[in-house]
Amino acid sequence: MFKWNKSQISWALFDWANQPFFTVITTFIFAPYFTNVVIGNSVDGQAIWGLLSAISAGIIAILSPIFGSMADVRGPRKPWVFTFSLIGSISCLGLWYGQPDHNIYLPMISFMVATIAIEIAIIFNNAMLPIIVETKKMGRLSGFAWGIGYIGGLVPLFVLMCFFIIPEKPFLGLDKSLYEPERFSAILTSMWVILFIIPMLFFTKDKDKSVQKIPLLDVVKFGFSNLKDTLKSVRNYKNIWVYLLARTLYNDGILAVIAFSGIYAVAIFKWDTAGLGIFAIIINIVAFAGCMIGGWFDDKFTSRKTVTLSVSLLLISLLGIVSISEKSVLFGMIPITPKTDSYFLTSQGEYWFMFFGVLLGFAFGPAQSASRTLMAHITPKEKMTEFFGLFAFSGKATGFLAPLLISIVTVATNSNRWGLASILLFFISGLIILQFVEDDN
Repeated sequence: MFKWNKSQISWALFDWANQPFFTVITTFIFAPYFTNVVIGNSVDGQAIWGLLSAISAGIIAILSPIFGSMADVRGPRKPWVFTFSLIGSISCLGLWYGQPDHNIYLPMISFMVATIAIEIAIIFNNAMLPIIVETKKMGRLSGFAWGIGYIGGLVPLFVLMCFFIIPEKPFLGLDKSLYEPERFSAILTSMWVILFIIPMLFFTKDKDKSVQKIPLLDVVKFGFSNLKDTLKSVRNYKNIWVYLLARTLYNDGILAVIAFSGIYAVAIFKWDTAGLGIFAIIINIVAFAGCMIGGWFDDKFTSRKTVTLSVSLLLISLLGIVSISEKSVLFGMIPITPKTDSYFLTSQGEYWFMFFGVLLGFAFGPAQSASRTLMAHITPKEKMTEFFGLFAFSGKATGFLAPLLISIVTVATNSNRWGLASILLFFISGLIILQFVEDDN
């Protein structure tokens, strides 16, 4: 068991700080509220949110090589982490103004700016890892940060549920009729981000300030030139580029399901925010357990088998979720009684949804963590830094495709169900290509 020092623990707290944005804002509280209540139509809401997510992901894909190279050559990283975290935090405040019958453009723009800023802050934070810990401990420190990130997403969710969403008279006198508890989730997230990056700013070791600052234009040129050279180099390593293609596809599917599962649950079962919050807590706890069990499975067997099993579970779970209709499950094979109220877990369809949702949550963590381990196994040591940079880029480069596809299919079919079902293509294609990857375990 490793003992982490103050610098390393403070660095790990960055995951604790930013995770509520993904748990509370983009998945379980604000996104379902905005798409179903503010937009007022679940189909239009899912289509609009998919488009916003696609635009944000596209911008991140363009900017990531620039800021990735900046993290390599422009000296200290903490000022950049703070700057973009602050931009993300301030942008979250704009979500407070997202309410029915009001101008929706401010919260839409605020969401996109916050998403882009927080993702860029993550790039600079990741670049600090080799500075604060020796190579043999990187995986464990990264896993530790990932684990407390899950908890960091749960704590503000508990606070929102216990003090603002469930009580008849919410804390601070918030008005439920104006959806202030749901909107306050953005303010709490904003404060959380800034509060918990403070230890990293004070205590985490950073790159030497004496490093010469390269002109920004040269950094931009270097970033794209470096990406071009890496793409040329990886062509000589078939096993790696085949794996990166597979990972890009199934990872896009994972990110899309995480982002849209809460939106879909509200659209189909009309859950209120309290019910959705309970669902979120269950999923996050199960995801944490999945990470622990998946790590054991990874060490016991192989990384490729772990990823294959996890993505297969994701595929089966999503297929099960979209097989649920008002009157049947598994595409008509099992008849069920239709839901007749708006309460949480009062119908057979909801229990089936929870069953498949738990499987989905269990598979999230192992699929992502074992993907990183597999990359380490199949990459030559002399290419480790270069190809892990490409690994990071591949996780962002096509991130716009899945939400864009959801948006297009949702509009074309006028169905939340078929919009979400389109993500099956990413899991199926990624899983097929993954079978051509050789695991060097």
